[in-house]
Amino acid sequence: MSPPVDHIPPQGIRFRQIAYRPMNARIAPSFVVSSAVYLAFCAIYVVASGLNNNTPELAVIHIGSAVSLIVFWRNINWGKGRYDTFGAALLLFYALYKLQAAMDSAVYGPRIEDIYRAVPLPANLTLLFLKAEALNHFGILLLVSVWRRVVGNQIDNFSFSNNYREVGRQLPRLVYTAALAIEIATRLAGQDFGALKQISSLTYQLGVVSIFFIASMQRNRYGQVIIAVALAIPLVILALGGGMKEAILFPLVPAVLIIWFGFRSISFKTLAIIIGFVFLAYSQLYVRYVRDTTWGPIESSYSTVQLLEGFQEHLNHVTLVDGMESISSRINMTISRAITIAIADARGFEPYTIFGPIPASLIPRLFWPNKPVLMPGARHTLRIRNLNIPLTKAGSATAAGFFSELYLGGGFVGWLLGILIYAIMLGAVQRYALQTMKGFGHLALSFLTVYWALRFEEKAVVYAYTEIFFTFILLVLLIKGTKVFRYDTKRIL
Repeated sequence: MSPPVDHIPPQGIRFRQIAYRPMNARIAPSFVVSSAVYLAFCAIYVVASGLNNNTPELAVIHIGSAVSLIVFWRNINWGKGRYDTFGAALLLFYALYKLQAAMDSAVYGPRIEDIYRAVPLPANLTLLFLKAEALNHFGILLLVSVWRRVVGNQIDNFSFSNNYREVGRQLPRLVYTAALAIEIATRLAGQDFGALKQISSLTYQLGVVSIFFIASMQRNRYGQVIIAVALAIPLVILALGGGMKEAILFPLVPAVLIIWFGFRSISFKTLAIIIGFVFLAYSQLYVRYVRDTTWGPIESSYSTVQLLEGFQEHLNHVTLVDGMESISSRINMTISRAITIAIADARGFEPYTIFGPIPASLIPRLFWPNKPVLMPGARHTLRIRNLNIPLTKAGSATAAGFFSELYLGGGFVGWLLGILIYAIMLGAVQRYALQTMKGFGHLALSFLTVYWALRFEEKAVVYAYTEIFFTFILLVLLIKGTKVFRYDTKRIL
């Protein structure tokens, strides 16, 4: 008798067999245990600092947070989605970031000098950092707990790496081709797509997702990596002239996932990690060079070739260590969270500026062409500098930190409600996508949620909510469109 279809092992990416617990997620006891672990480290931090306005002991809080998140992750049942579902990925990514923040604090100190002079700091910085980090840590635990409860016993279905064969071959190829065409039109022909810009940018994201599905269909593991890199290279090259690190690195994420999940060799993974860090460091230096060269009050136009040639000369004045230090500072969000909390406590909450743009942002620019540009990052820059000038003159965008921004919007009530609404909404949309768009639709959404988890802390509140809505709408249009144009949906879905 043949085994059920759901139990046929994948022939592409190979995964280590994991002994799964029953579908009872054990959320409540796991939350209590992990919280107790974190509070114990907080107590050590308080004792070590003596509440005397000392901050070098910040590494203790970061290590405690990382340990607590790992404890929570290990004690929750993830089914087959132990690594590639939203909640699991969020815990793992944050644990890594906390360890990085601990090392950054140990090497470079608390980076107090990075706080703008206009920020109204309290008398005791120890308590400020303790509050900011606690809001962040318990926000993560609460968000994952609620999301995990909403998806319930269907968690196995949201593992895109274990269910990729449900996607089919035609639709990912179609979406990738459309995304590449949009990038060419945008980067080379200067087409901004006007009111359709939101749809075009989301199509690009789905195009990158399609790289993973296309490459995963290859039987040979090395062939999977080669295909993933080959499909990513055109998108990377097109992004080199824009000065956005995310656009350069995002197309390579499918290849990274395939390497990490598909290869068991520790030495190979270690080599891949080293190469990845070197590439990341140089990409950070390159992005800073492009922004210094082309961004500013006077618009400058350079071709990608000119930028690469100029960067090659620029490398004579910087080192790889400079790139690594820049990455370390960029990833560590400790100061950003503390700044946001300090502003909220000193100047009051801002529910209108934080939550007010959400309803307006849900109206597609297709129906509201003159909709104002929100620019929450630029707004936060002006908030930090305490300036009252147009957003377009801010000169930079600063992340407030998702959980810290929720607090800025409404204190502890805004923090709590914001987390609950986001977790319930994301889980409900994913479950609905599973019921109505099983195949490419719900697995592409599952992939994107893991990507969102990668740098979740940098998301502005307004974009965190609206990207769920617009991504779902685009997937609906895509799936419906394939049926209208009479694609063989059995082969696609």
